Amino acid sequence: MFLIPESSWEIKEVTGMGRGVFATQDILPGTIIGDYIGKMLRPEDEEHVDNAGHFYLMYYHDRASIYPDLNKPGIYLFNHSCAP
Repeated sequence: MFLIPESSWEIKEVTGMGRGVFATQDILPGTIIGDYIGKMLRPEDEEHVDNAGHFYLMYYHDRASIYPDLNKPGIYLFNHSCAP
């Protein structure tokens, strides 16, 4: 779920990667951009989820992760860079 205005982002297809979220305007440092919402999974159930969307499960703690709702746009579509 996005917490920033819809006018500040768009979802595009990325060749070989699937969909991704791109900023359409500057977002100030420290801005909370969204919540990772979905179904809670136990670690032993993670191997049974469909990851054809090429997303990362969000780890809530060592006993649960969050599987996103793929029918809604959300921050699971965000990419990251370890060295921006």
